[in-house]
Order: sequence, then C-alpha cells, then structure tokens
Amino acid sequence: MNDNIDSLNSNIIDFRNQKMIEKFWMPIDEFLKIQPVPMQRYTEGRAKNNQVKKMLSRVTAEQLEVAIVELTEDSDYIGTQYKKGWQGVLNGNTRSHFWREGKSKTIPKEVYVTKYKFDSMARVRESYDSFDSMDATEKKYEKVFGYLVRSYGFDPDTTCSKLIKGQILSGLNISCFYYDPSRFNQPVVKTENLPEMISLYVDELRIFNEICQNEKSWDQALLAAALMSIKKWGNDQRLIKGLKRIDVHSQVISEEDGKHVDGITHIVREWTAKNPDIPTKTTNWDKPGGLKETLAYALYFIQLWMKDEKVSQRGYNWQTSASNFFPQNTKKFKTVTNNLNNLFSIPT
Repeated sequence: MNDNIDSLNSNIIDFRNQKMIEKFWMPIDEFLKIQPVPMQRYTEGRAKNNQVKKMLSRVTAEQLEVAIVELTEDSDYIGTQYKKGWQGVLNGNTRSHFWREGKSKTIPKEVYVTKYKFDSMARVRESYDSFDSMDATEKKYEKVFGYLVRSYGFDPDTTCSKLIKGQILSGLNISCFYYDPSRFNQPVVKTENLPEMISLYVDELRIFNEICQNEKSWDQALLAAALMSIKKWGNDQRLIKGLKRIDVHSQVISEEDGKHVDGITHIVREWTAKNPDIPTKTTNWDKPGGLKETLAYALYFIQLWMKDEKVSQRGYNWQTSASNFFPQNTKKFKTVTNNLNNLFSIPT
C-alpha cells in the first residue's frame, strides 16, 4: 500500500507554484468588458433558446463561477495576432450576453473568476474545447457563426439565415473535400476541422452571403456548388447572375426551342420539378441521390452556363464534374493547410 502511495506522490504536480491559475472575485462591470475567446460559438443565437432564457432569467449561485484566460506570450490565431496580456472569456459568455443586454431580471454585483494563463492560442482553443464538451447543448453549427464573427469580423446579412444559423456544414465539408481530398476525406464533419474549413472558404461565404436571399433555395448540394464555383471563378458577373437565378428559381426557356435551355434552367427545373432526374436528394455522400451525385449534377450545368451553352439533357460525363472541378494537388492550399496544422497542434 505504501509503495502505491510513494509511486503516486512521484507523479504529483504542484500547479500552485507554476502560477497558471488564479481565483478571485471580479466586479461585474469589469467582467462584461472582456470579449469572448475567438472560437466561441454563436452566443447570440443560443441566447434565443427558450430553455436558455428560462435558465438565465434570474441569477443563481452556480452562475457566478466563470472562467477567463490570459495570454502569457504573443500568439496568432487564424491570421490574427493576440498580444501578451490579452484576455478572453472561456466559460460564461452566454451569461455575459444576458447580463450585458439586460435580458436577466437580476444581475450579480460580482462574479467568481478562475483565470487560466496560457502561452498560446492553441492552448486556449484546447481549454475552450474542454468546457465546450461539458455543455450538452453545444452544436457544431453554433460554432460556425462564432468563427465567422469572432475570427473574421464577418457578420452575415440577416436575410441569409443559412449562414446565421450555421446550416452550411455538409455543403462546406464536401466543398473542402473536392478542393483537397487528401486533407478532407470524412463525410462527418469533425469539430477540430471547422477553423480550417471556414478559413478555406470564408471569402466565398462572403460573396454567397450577398446572393442568398431565399434560404429554401439552397440545399447543401447547391450551397456546395455555389461555394466551389465562386472559388473557381471568383466574383464573375455571369456566375453571380446565374447563382442569383437559382436563388429565385428563375428559368429561361426559348420560344424557338424549349428543349435546349441554359444550365441554370436545368438546375432550377431539377430542384423544383415534381418528377426530377434525381428523386431523393440526401446529404449522404455516396448513396444514390447523395451529395456527390447532386453536386456533380449542379456543377455540370453551372459549367455549361459559364460557357453559354444550351443543351437538352446531361452529357455522358456529368458524374465527373465535381471530382474534376479543381486541379489536383493544389499546392497553394497545401501550404495553408500546413500553416494551420502547425497553429492548431497541441503538444502532448
């Protein structure tokens, strides 16, 4: 028994001597000035949840415990530099939002703070995820908006509810897969991949935000088709015109030859017809009607639209449209990926 105790004692670390953690009472006005950590989810959206509203309508003793972080060294996070001494809220952001906006009937005079001191944003992210995993109501889609707003200063238009709700995961994921299949090859989105995925398509999401006025026009396949097309052709006026037509379900049919129509009309027909070519459209990658099939369909006709070609039906090679859309082994992105991998690697 004593041998076991001696063995245990040899593995004990005294964190107090390392001064990595502090605990103290902080006046509420000071706490409310501290911004969320940049990987914080879409707090504002979660605050609208009825269960959350009820829970935070009054202050209770257990709500007084919050956690913040302070950097002990300069550190980068997704292209933004954070200076030594920077502070952010790790746990308590939704409460902070409620108290700051006057949404709670009572507000505490002080909060009991646990302050963690870390030397890098990678360590901050690891710590945030540990709090995150303890919250059963946390969702991946809530993180999407948080990254867009806090890491990129991009606040999507309220008319594009798809971005505000973060309902872009499946479309974004397969868009990343076709851009770099060696890096993104999992049909299920991994939480740790979200910063990298958003970093890859944030510029395209900004443009899509200006196009998307009708949420229901964009399932995950069409969303992916839009992102990949913008990635390939940028803010090309013909492309934007075509995507805006998808948004409003606009078909153009010639009176002379109603069978030969432009690519956008083919897409709108397929996604609005009672008897479409692909009857069941799902977000599964490989099943009939899955994302790989529907995305290839959309990209095939978008490419015809960009060439200003009119056809009566799909060509024999339409199913390779997604896999051949980008040049293979994109060197530029591999450099970005390596940089992000270094950023988010956590020493064990």
